[in-house]
Amino acid sequence: MSFKINCLHCNQRLEAENEMLGCEGACLSCGVALKIPRKMPNVGGKRSGASGGSIFWIIFLIGSCAVSFWFYQETKKRNAVVKLQVTASVPVKTIEVSRTTAPSSPQSPVKSSEKLQKPSVKQGSFVLENINLHRNKSVVVHYAIPLDETGKPGSDAHNIVFYAPYITERNFFQRDFHKWFPEKAGFSIFSLEIYSTNEDIGVRDKYYCFSEAGWYDVVFKAQAKIIQDFKLKPRKLLIIGESAGAAMAQQMGVHCLDRIDAIAMVGGGYFDPQKEKSKIAWLALNTWGCPGVEANRDFQKEAAELGFQVLRAETPPIWEKKGKQHFHHSPSDTAFSLMQIFIRDIAKIRDDNNGIVPPPDKWSCSSGTGDAKMYFPSKGFEAIWESLPHNSIRIITQYQDKADFNFTLKLPDKKYDRVVLFVHDPAYYESTLPIDNIYRIAELGAVCISVGLGEDYFKSLKNIEDALGKILKENPNLPVYVAGSGNGGMLSAVAALKNGDKRIKKIFCMNSPWEWPFAELSPAANRKRSVLPMEFIYAGKNNQSVPPANLPNTKVTEWRSLDGNFGDKWFSLLEDAVK
Repeated sequence: MSFKINCLHCNQRLEAENEMLGCEGACLSCGVALKIPRKMPNVGGKRSGASGGSIFWIIFLIGSCAVSFWFYQETKKRNAVVKLQVTASVPVKTIEVSRTTAPSSPQSPVKSSEKLQKPSVKQGSFVLENINLHRNKSVVVHYAIPLDETGKPGSDAHNIVFYAPYITERNFFQRDFHKWFPEKAGFSIFSLEIYSTNEDIGVRDKYYCFSEAGWYDVVFKAQAKIIQDFKLKPRKLLIIGESAGAAMAQQMGVHCLDRIDAIAMVGGGYFDPQKEKSKIAWLALNTWGCPGVEANRDFQKEAAELGFQVLRAETPPIWEKKGKQHFHHSPSDTAFSLMQIFIRDIAKIRDDNNGIVPPPDKWSCSSGTGDAKMYFPSKGFEAIWESLPHNSIRIITQYQDKADFNFTLKLPDKKYDRVVLFVHDPAYYESTLPIDNIYRIAELGAVCISVGLGEDYFKSLKNIEDALGKILKENPNLPVYVAGSGNGGMLSAVAALKNGDKRIKKIFCMNSPWEWPFAELSPAANRKRSVLPMEFIYAGKNNQSVPPANLPNTKVTEWRSLDGNFGDKWFSLLEDAVK
């Protein structure tokens, strides 16, 4: 027998079996812990008197009935009843939790007698007991299965994706990146609720990404159960992962290469060496500046030496999150799109080839020649791939810290209406890299020319002056903007003031000194040369000299509430500066 209770946090109607009485549980909708009573309240029977305690319980029951009636009215509107999730403390037993919802309305009910609106997704979880791994005696497996209009798994649901989680991840399949697979591609997806801490990182028999930690067999057991429970066609696994999950994906590809068809990973760093030729379709990504870039380069080189392809790329960061800790690690939408399309189209190639993924040289698309030739699973994937200026990214990231750095970036799909000269101060490398600013300016529709800043400021100033002169000569019909950070902003301002060309629309400096001991390098000493518009912006506890108030054609803004790296405002300020 079963009974129904309400979650007091989100009002979700919950169904529990009598065998769950006395256990601890969790609401599937909101995740809040629940204590299931040892027995259901008995509201009938004899009462021996109206003691204070019994009066309390009478009042309590009346109030509970009123509240329950209100809950009933609310849940009746939704008609959504789910099974209560019992936590891993329940001994030995695997208790399945499921919910079927339409993606456009997560709380929408779907009655078993009704046809499901397309697309629809069944989300749920089950517990694998007695795995007895480090910090994990059992594990919760979360899944999402696409359904057709009859409520059965969709035609592509046999394409099962394992999402290897990053460390401490808990809110599964809430992000668009994950939901895309069941909702848009029609693929099944699952993941594991792994408990791990920073103390485990790098320890091979404890950190879940390593083979010695024992998690790979658990992944395949979860896959097998999903195939059995939903009567899906058996296929090799498709894996996606980010950060520690990317490391897990790579190592599963090395140690379980006969059980996997495709891997798309971003941000991994703990990689095991590849010792034999792999038939897996590989996509390895990093946000540029990520600590794992070198590991991915090495892995791609190992693969080439063994005779198989690893498509590797560095992608832009999330511009709106510059102030966050993982700015050069967290994947952007560009990376997620590449991973999604890669996995989807590899699965299509597999379905079109009797369940077998052919080698890359049999795929439909390619680019380049000789050793530089790359194979792509589809024209759609190739279009996203080619939208990134891979060669420019490689050159900028390799040479951006050189004093003689001088690079012009034009993105292939942009129509340009201005030119920006940007000089980066190495003191800001902790906050942004030159490629961040160069690429973002180019994305905004400008030709971006960047010049390096060396220790010899007089030599650097000469390089900046030469670059500015060349820009003005080669772009007679385009407006020019001059921008820089720290001492790079100071020298670029001096170069612009000395040039004085009226096509220079703005001089923009971020945390740049106004005065300098040497007059030749000081914006203050060179301001008399020109009245070009200037803007100085300072953040945090600024120790730099600041332009005086009411100086003609000079705007000064101070953000005392921000740290010296401008938090998340850096790129929005940069955008304002060059338009």
